[in-house]
Amino acid sequence: MGDGKKSVFISHSSEDERAVMLVCQALERNDIGCWVSSRDIPPKADWAVEITRGLEETKLVVLVLSENSVKSNEVLKELTLASQMKMPHVIFRIDKVKPNRGFMFHLSIEQWVPAANPPNDRQLQTLVGVVDRCLLDLKRTWWRPDPDGFWYRGGRKRTLPLLGLAIAAIAALGIFGVPYLRDLVIGDPADVTARRQMTQDASGADSLAAAERDTAGTPSDVTAITGQSSPILADTRGTVTLTTHPSGASVYLDGDHVGATPLRDHELEAGSYTASFRLAGYRSETRDVEVRAGGGSVVDVTLSRALTALEVTSIPSSAEVVLDGSRLGTTPCTFDRLTGGDHVVVVSKDGYATRRDTLALRVDRPYLHEARLERLVGHLTVTIVPSGSIAINGDPKAEDSNAPYTTALRPGTYEVEARHVIYGVWRKTVEIANGDEKNLVFDFTQEFDLTVTSNPSNATIYVNDRFRGCYTPYMISVRPGLRRIDVRLAGYHTLGARELMVEEGVGTFIHFDMQRTP
Repeated sequence: MGDGKKSVFISHSSEDERAVMLVCQALERNDIGCWVSSRDIPPKADWAVEITRGLEETKLVVLVLSENSVKSNEVLKELTLASQMKMPHVIFRIDKVKPNRGFMFHLSIEQWVPAANPPNDRQLQTLVGVVDRCLLDLKRTWWRPDPDGFWYRGGRKRTLPLLGLAIAAIAALGIFGVPYLRDLVIGDPADVTARRQMTQDASGADSLAAAERDTAGTPSDVTAITGQSSPILADTRGTVTLTTHPSGASVYLDGDHVGATPLRDHELEAGSYTASFRLAGYRSETRDVEVRAGGGSVVDVTLSRALTALEVTSIPSSAEVVLDGSRLGTTPCTFDRLTGGDHVVVVSKDGYATRRDTLALRVDRPYLHEARLERLVGHLTVTIVPSGSIAINGDPKAEDSNAPYTTALRPGTYEVEARHVIYGVWRKTVEIANGDEKNLVFDFTQEFDLTVTSNPSNATIYVNDRFRGCYTPYMISVRPGLRRIDVRLAGYHTLGARELMVEEGVGTFIHFDMQRTP
């Protein structure tokens, strides 16, 4: 692993901050120090100066390649400066994007590491391994040039001895080719086969010397590369197309969610993967996927429905059952061939609170759902003074009694009628809610003031067709209940008698407009 110092310059777009922080954390957890502009540039500092300083203090550039970074002028400037300083690059591609020509000019030699956005742990660990190998190769480099033209070893500038100057002079005359070291080419031989594009010098001999590698596949040495060759790394990625019948299944590769089917030409590093397909109402399926470098794989899966059974009972029974919005019968009842997943069961019965439950059903396992319904009830007590008969919504409940009458009622609105053989009828409306305890008293012994007026005045007043011995305008006393009020005057007539429910706060005034009789 690294030495803990800031060895890596992370070039990125500010819009990819989340992915960049994951990259930085992964590297620094492995003791590879990172320089990140959003973190390491002090407030109000000169951006250009700080970027230059950051590149000078680090050894390797990790470019977080995305749709945002290829559009960023700042990223292009960083790559230009890094290219001038001959710093090697590692490309960490988090979007399926192709670098434009400006980027490709600076990325002639690099390690490519494909990833998702945001990258997963496996992809980050691959990046850590690539960066670690790059830094190791840089440490093994014997002689390197610096931007001022000096050759140095182990990171310190040293003037070459006379022999070195002589060799450099001979090389400058064209005997050995162009005398400067190119960027380091890093990678596993199994991954870089046929990746190098060789050029030839004037003598026709290859001008690019391949690094000798040990049996483990790690570069055992790094050699100077002369000439103007541009080695190109071949792609180590492949694609896979994942489809299901029906489509819309969630796709997981090695446990990471990567999208939904159909998922076409999904880029991955070459290797073996486990693909899982999940769709509500269907059995989950798993397939082994082999991704070949530069190749494409196709996986097509037909999903089978996942079914289960549900039995619904209730206390009390004979309650109506609605499953997922469809009425299916009354309890007890059984439903076969239900798909796995969430189902909404509604159980209802008159006089009881409706029960609504969401059941998470699993396939191949029958379920029993018992709904215990809570009775909805309120209580009403009716008393008549001095006595009388009681009816609720027209249904007789008590006859000529002065005892309180109590009954249980479902929540709702009710009309209660009290009837006295002498005082007549008195009606009241009452609202009953669940748990209510209400009392209604019909006291016919009360009297209420009623003002009767007419135009013209001096008309005789009648209550229930009985003359009260008074004339309008007049305030009379009447007992509560339904009363028939009328006025009469010789030579005049009204539209007829009017009924008025007299009770406290209601029916305290009545007026008649009379018309002359022809």
